[in-house]
Amino acid sequence: WKSNASFLKNNGELGEGEFVRFQSDLSYSFSPFWSKVSLEIEKNEETQPQTKLLTLTSHGYRSASAFLGVGDKEKQFAEIGFNTRYNDSVVGNQLQKVGQSHTVSLDSKWIQNKNTSLALFANYRVVTPTNKSQDPIKSLNSKIEYHQKLWDQGVTLNTTYETASGNSSQQEWAYIKVEPGQGTHAWKDYNKDQVQTLDEFERALFEDEAEYIRVVLPNQRYIRTHRTQLSQAVTLNPSSWISSSGVKKLLSKFYGPKDWFN
Repeated sequence: WKSNASFLKNNGELGEGEFVRFQSDLSYSFSPFWSKVSLEIEKNEETQPQTKLLTLTSHGYRSASAFLGVGDKEKQFAEIGFNTRYNDSVVGNQLQKVGQSHTVSLDSKWIQNKNTSLALFANYRVVTPTNKSQDPIKSLNSKIEYHQKLWDQGVTLNTTYETASGNSSQQEWAYIKVEPGQGTHAWKDYNKDQVQTLDEFERALFEDEAEYIRVVLPNQRYIRTHRTQLSQAVTLNPSSWISSSGVKKLLSKFYGPKDWFN
């Protein structure tokens, strides 16, 4: 059993604040199994000195996790876990719960020996906002890693397959006019309608044309994203063939990696 806690209070010209954090872990092993339970709490409140209002950086969360595993982490093992978390943010000058998440995870290594290893990690998460008008956000992330050494370790194969899903902020821009030469972009009124549209701004080629700067507009709109990546690396390292003859003897003088990404 292991626990730690911290408390910090500050009072200065830039504001007042309190920071509290508590973390506790309880582990128990009963070969070949093991288990672990974790609890984590954090609260950070910052107040503006003039208005006595909470700053937007104030936040808090409460998180609880449980894990159960079997095997040897240095060899072959499998561990399942569950986490639930509650997030607090500033609402009406108070820290209030704005959402919660539940996550189920699997961390495992199915093969581990001198020449071969195969590992799998995956988690499934559901984020539920307190605002009932927003739908729950579901995401699945996974990663498979396979390593293989062939022909007296003269050839090494590394294969990784990843999937990821989540939300990404939908970026929007605006262009603001500044003094000539102080900006980065120029406006080209290609259709001569005297109306500025986003596709008519481009990087200025000359300093006297640089009359606009591009700024990112803040927003709360997000789009769902999904990503899949497969990478394959082949490494030739036939140094173990130095005592061989023929083609192997020739190849032992070379070393070279080759990567493919999709």
